[in-house]
Amino acid sequence: MNKNNLDSIVLNLRRLRAIDARFFQQYVDNKNIPYQHLMMIQFLCQDGPIPISRIKEVYHFSAPAATQLVTLLEKHGYLKRVKSEQDKRSSLIQLSDLGLKTLDEGAKFFEEGVTPLMEYLGEQDSLNFNRILERMIEYFDLNQDNNEKK
Repeated sequence: MNKNNLDSIVLNLRRLRAIDARFFQQYVDNKNIPYQHLMMIQFLCQDGPIPISRIKEVYHFSAPAATQLVTLLEKHGYLKRVKSEQDKRSSLIQLSDLGLKTLDEGAKFFEEGVTPLMEYLGEQDSLNFNRILERMIEYFDLNQDNNEKK
C-alpha cells in the first residue's frame, strides 16, 4: 500500500473519531455522563443484565474502574442493579428507564445530524460510504475473532 495513502487513511480515521466525539458532546452537554458510557452498557446488556466483571473483560478496564463507571451511571440514574437469578448474593447491572430513554434520544439526535451529511454526499456516495463502513466492520470483527482464537 502507498505510504501516503496509508497516512491519509489513518489521519482521516482519527479526524472522523474526533468529529464523532464533538457531535456526541453536543448531545451530552446538559447530561451528567459521557454518552459513550451508556452505549457501552447498552451493547453489553442487549441480552439482559450483566455482571460488572463483563465491563472489565470486554473493555479491558481494571476492576476499580469498572466499578467506578457503574457507580457513576447508577448515581445519575442511568442504570440499576438487579439481583442475579442464579446467585442471590450477586448483583447484575442493566440500563434503567432513564438510560434507555437517553440512548433513544441520542440515537434520534444522531440521525438528525447524519441526515444532512447523507444529503450532502448524495445517494451514490452515501451507498458507497456505507458499503465501505460495513466492510471495515466485517474486517475488524473477523480480525477480533481470529485474535480471540489464538
